[in-house]
Amino acid sequence: MILSKVANVFNPLMLGRASTKLIDGDYEGAIQFSVYYVLLTLISKFFKEMQSLIYLPVSKTAFVQLSRSTFAHLHALSLDWHLRKKLGDTLRSTDRGIAACDSLMTYGFLYLIPALLECAAVVIVFSTRMSYYPLGITVFYFVMLYILMTILLTLWRKKVRSGSN
Repeated sequence: MILSKVANVFNPLMLGRASTKLIDGDYEGAIQFSVYYVLLTLISKFFKEMQSLIYLPVSKTAFVQLSRSTFAHLHALSLDWHLRKKLGDTLRSTDRGIAACDSLMTYGFLYLIPALLECAAVVIVFSTRMSYYPLGITVFYFVMLYILMTILLTLWRKKVRSGSN
């Protein structure tokens, strides 16, 4: 995951250098940096796919362990509890909870946290590489604004959808 994100951060820099070399008339340098750009893109995609392949067995093992512990807990409950409760509703809620934990781990650790770290790396690159700190701060501000708007619109859409259901 780290190698994929590092390649993603340096990708635009290689493309920028290739276009600068092209403007300067250094066609061999432009081709060289274009090849670097393509290689970094390939490396980024390759390591992203490898991350998915590695995470799949981990995810399934965690899902099985969580299901087993929940199943064992339900069987350890008293007969009186089972007779008073609606077991079908409980099992459906349990399945949804297990799936929600799986989704939370997948989106949190494979998408959200790496994306935030990549955003921080991009802000650092903008601030240091271009020696203009307001640019990095502006990029960070607008990414945070985008995240906030996404959350607010998702909550609004959820409220509208539950109202229509």
